[in-house]
Amino acid sequence: MAELQASSFNRVSVTLSDGTNFVDTRGSTTGTSKGSITTSFNAAVQIIKDAGRGAGTFRVRRGFLAFDTSGISGTVNSATLSLTVSHASPDLPKMAVVRGTADGSSTAHFDSITGFDNNATMDGNVTDLVDGTNATNFSGVSTNTTVTITLNSTARGLMTSQDDLYIVLVSYEYDYLRVEPSSNGFFDVGLYGPSVGTTSRRPHIDYIEVAAGYSHDVIGVDSSNIGEINTIASANVELFNGV
Repeated sequence: MAELQASSFNRVSVTLSDGTNFVDTRGSTTGTSKGSITTSFNAAVQIIKDAGRGAGTFRVRRGFLAFDTSGISGTVNSATLSLTVSHASPDLPKMAVVRGTADGSSTAHFDSITGFDNNATMDGNVTDLVDGTNATNFSGVSTNTTVTITLNSTARGLMTSQDDLYIVLVSYEYDYLRVEPSSNGFFDVGLYGPSVGTTSRRPHIDYIEVAAGYSHDVIGVDSSNIGEINTIASANVELFNGV
């Protein structure tokens, strides 16, 4: 299994106050601030609701991971994303993993999510990189614990065909579903970045790559599980029994 470490980890936020609301904050097309996450950051993904009489402050922060996939020459048939928590007991219960179109190095990248519509939920509109309910649990995860997320065929296909993979981390309950928190609070999760001293805590993707070659099932066995046919590496086989 090969490992691909993130080439960058950035955060882009929108913070609005003076009588604004959550939907307007989330629906912004440009961020009000940005920053890079090098070693760690205690609010890599964050939602803030501080609503008061006649005024209030809301913040939506998204995390942007970039991976250089240009060195992958075969087909990726399995991949997992690993994120390590840098601060105990995150207040952001669940996080969604979606496809981005930029690395988050500019405030203009706040809405750089494939299929994003600022007037609609992300559910069913954006490109999910996780199958099923796109909600990875971070509630109560202790410091230095690594959360492993299985990436779907869309993510694997992008790793196979594209030179860069952009992943955006967003709050599932609030940002992804476009639902305002029911109470005031700071809802966030702290994560380690690509330059933290302990290598295993850096955001990374573990993946299995299959060399290009024979791509058909053999006696009911999927080609991705076949390394050799009659002692010949499958990457060097074009036809088997004429197929």
